[in-house]
Amino acid sequence: MSMTIISKTAVTSNTATVTLSNIPQTYDRLLVLCQVRDSGAYGSGESMIFEINEITTSGIYDAISLESGAHLDPPSTILNNVGTTRAYCGIITDDGQTSNAFSNTEILISNYSSTTTYKTIKTFSTVATTSMNTYRKSFVSTGIFESNTAVSSMKFSTGGSGIKSGSTFWIYGIKNS
Repeated sequence: MSMTIISKTAVTSNTATVTLSNIPQTYDRLLVLCQVRDSGAYGSGESMIFEINEITTSGIYDAISLESGAHLDPPSTILNNVGTTRAYCGIITDDGQTSNAFSNTEILISNYSSTTTYKTIKTFSTVATTSMNTYRKSFVSTGIFESNTAVSSMKFSTGGSGIKSGSTFWIYGIKNS
């Protein structure tokens, strides 16, 4: 298995969305790594959301999402985003939390270049502030992009004010051989 960096996108000013486009169709899987912070000052973290190909007719189905929070809360299971065109892919820090703390999210899309099958999506996200008594959260989700269209772009946004300057997105292509 080999992995190649396709692109790196660094956010240089606060923005509502970040779009990663012109994704080449020459790999077996995509790995998207994100270090993101919301520009709002809520103090409780925000959701990170993504769309594939800006398609408005096919859905992303999150089969299961597990979250666990501060003080070793038990994980909760949620069924969300059934048939929507946007998916919740993690929790991110915001300006109401520890200064310069960015969350980390990984998104793995299998068979992303296929035009005959749906795509499997796995997301992993963690966020932590510097104090044991403040904010810590983990998020895991699996789902399906219900489309035979190859993934050529991904658009990211937050459930809050927007993506903060200093956030960074990397796309890696993975080949099986």
